[in-house]
Amino acid sequence: MYNLDQLKSQVRQLLFFHNIIPLSKLLKDSMLFPFEYLSSSGKASLPWAINLLVTSKCNLHCEMCSFDASKFCSPNEELSLEDIKLFIKDISKRKIHIFLSGGEPFLREDIFEIIEGIKCSGLTWGICTNGTLLDENKIIKLVKLKPEFIVFSLCGIKEDHDKITGAAGSFERLLNNIKILSSLKNKIRVIINCPITKSNLHRLKEVIEIVETLKVEMLRFEHLNFLTEQDINEHNKVCEKEFSCEKIILSSHFENNSVNDWQEFPKGIERINKEIRKFKMPVYFKPFLNSSEIKSWYSNKFSINRKCYFVRRSLFITPSGDIIPCQFLIYKLGNIKNISLEEVWNGKKYRELRLRLKKGLLPGCSRCCKL
Repeated sequence: MYNLDQLKSQVRQLLFFHNIIPLSKLLKDSMLFPFEYLSSSGKASLPWAINLLVTSKCNLHCEMCSFDASKFCSPNEELSLEDIKLFIKDISKRKIHIFLSGGEPFLREDIFEIIEGIKCSGLTWGICTNGTLLDENKIIKLVKLKPEFIVFSLCGIKEDHDKITGAAGSFERLLNNIKILSSLKNKIRVIINCPITKSNLHRLKEVIEIVETLKVEMLRFEHLNFLTEQDINEHNKVCEKEFSCEKIILSSHFENNSVNDWQEFPKGIERINKEIRKFKMPVYFKPFLNSSEIKSWYSNKFSINRKCYFVRRSLFITPSGDIIPCQFLIYKLGNIKNISLEEVWNGKKYRELRLRLKKGLLPGCSRCCKL
């Protein structure tokens, strides 16, 4: 049922984020999981976490970003503060962790009201941000609201980061805000997430050296998902046949790229894997891949033997309130404004999707960071 390297990858994630899941729920769900997975019903225990995309807007223009706002909603279709508060109230008894993201969540003027609503409901929360819109006052306010963790996006050393984000000075603003956060001597877990791109591949060691000075919990290098033209065509054929009445939109970091663009990646990643051992700070890859899987990932013949378990433990809510299984698989299963999470989670469409993914990944799921 489990690929051992996939198990290793997910256990690492679980160990780091263990405090977002009540121990009683973790033990209960761990015991139930094999029975649920082997069942022909497609049902699953309620999710551990919800990824709430609070806005489709962003102040940066990262060259590899998968977030295409047009595939989600226009700014005037975004959930209101009241919509979000009603949803939080509805799920509050379920003790589900809320992970806030976007777009850039701090572009919402009411972001602190959203966070306060989550805290008042007794739910744990974390947030992902590019860090450029924060200042000392906002950081102090954040600390008082006690997030379980904050994920900051770093795209490389200064030159690479500013080039990739399309914003001069974004590197300095980000690092300055992380230093302010660290100086407050709080217990918030800080993760730096760095995507591996053509622009920063050969300077990842320098990234580690920079991050090590910031006194954060962990640096995570992320393998970007990308789809070849063949992947996209095969995915569309499969979906037309198996989901004939539904529209499943793909959203990946790169599409229609020549595989020749990626041939240097396996050697570059192998080099940095050897360097990691020299540093005291934890440095991980998302997902963890062995040598043969890395070669397969960065090729036009993706053949990694892994399954999707994410559809049984988490989900995404788009800025307009649509419930989707993954940010890369925009399959609308319901909207929080007119249906409850529980109705959707074990509804017919979600159960059928789980059973389909149990047989194997959809072509559009190739190279997903959650594998």
